[in-house]
Amino acid sequence: MRVPAKIETTIKTNGQEMKGTFVMLKFLTAKKNPYDLVFGPSDEQGRIVVMRDQIIGEARKTSELFLMDYGDLETEWTGKLRVTPMNRESIERALSALRLFGRVHEYPPGYEESLKAADALLAQRGEADLIATVQCETEEPISIETTSVRAT
Repeated sequence: MRVPAKIETTIKTNGQEMKGTFVMLKFLTAKKNPYDLVFGPSDEQGRIVVMRDQIIGEARKTSELFLMDYGDLETEWTGKLRVTPMNRESIERALSALRLFGRVHEYPPGYEESLKAADALLAQRGEADLIATVQCETEEPISIETTSVRAT
């Protein structure tokens, strides 16, 4: 299954776009572990646009770090994509992963600072729901599931 050329996610809370937040894209695979890839932060309109090359690159970094845990994304992907806005709990897990793997895994410049800024923004939202909408440019039909989460 070919990874989409472009995935555009918009994150909102209380009907308003959320700037500075992150999204988790889970590519479900037929064998081994699914790919959980983090992208963001969102722009002024709450959008996160991810291109195919970025997805393949992040998947490759993950599979190279954990050779036995992941297969090739494009040969093992089932065509099912789960999209979840990152709340404070998932941001804390991403920061923990950064502390644990930061020396051996290449993270984007400013990643830690952006995650901490997103955490601060979400702390202000309290119990608000984060909702994602998704648009994909694909050659083949895929299944997209979005999950809303509480900010805290």
